[in-house]
Amino acid sequence: AAGHEETSALHERIDHLERRCRTLQKKLDARPIIFQATPSGSGPLNLEAGQPQKQSWEPWLLTLVGPVARRLRLAPGWERRVSSTAAPLCTRLEQPLRNFTQRLLQRDAWLWVFYAHLLILYTVVASCAAASGSANPGSPAECVEARMRLASQGHV
Repeated sequence: AAGHEETSALHERIDHLERRCRTLQKKLDARPIIFQATPSGSGPLNLEAGQPQKQSWEPWLLTLVGPVARRLRLAPGWERRVSSTAAPLCTRLEQPLRNFTQRLLQRDAWLWVFYAHLLILYTVVASCAAASGSANPGSPAECVEARMRLASQGHV
């Protein structure tokens, strides 16, 4: 009988705590979301993640360059040479680019200027592609292959 009373008392306590939890959650949901500054070393995009552990860019570069090397029928090992040469460059560029991105995210005006410059660049590229598109109808891959053929024949 005593065990049954303890069990029912615990169930009552659980029900009370669940009701209280729901009430507090409703109060919390009703509050406006207010931005609170995050401590240095963390951010919404976790841009500082690349700093503590030095990741190697070589595996990613190998997967990127490998198919290109096979497609161009380059000598075996070519992708390793390219990735081992490009990896230190990527490592040196990563932190300054992360810092730049962090500064963009802190200032709305800079972010809008960045977006505007991207829009302008895409407009210029689209304009150039449209102007030259009438002379070279076809897919981008066909255009690249035609350019490669011309380059291999020395006509570029």
